[in-house]
Amino acid sequence: RTQMYVRGVCGTIAARTYEDLLPEDEAWNRDDAQPEQFYIVRFRQKDLWDGYPFENDTLQTELPDRWLEPAGD
Repeated sequence: RTQMYVRGVCGTIAARTYEDLLPEDEAWNRDDAQPEQFYIVRFRQKDLWDGYPFENDTLQTELPDRWLEPAGD
């Protein structure tokens, strides 16, 4: 599950971690299960929390590829 507080917030991919089966495919032992790439994504805490006072603080979390979208211009 993706944390609600990072949804819709622009972050930076800090690392590509591993591939694993989609949890729902693995749970049902599907023969056609596809692997999914996971990433560590870094967010500025200022972008996550209204009124956060520190400019350089960051938060990192692991997210699957399916929850990522390209950043806009």
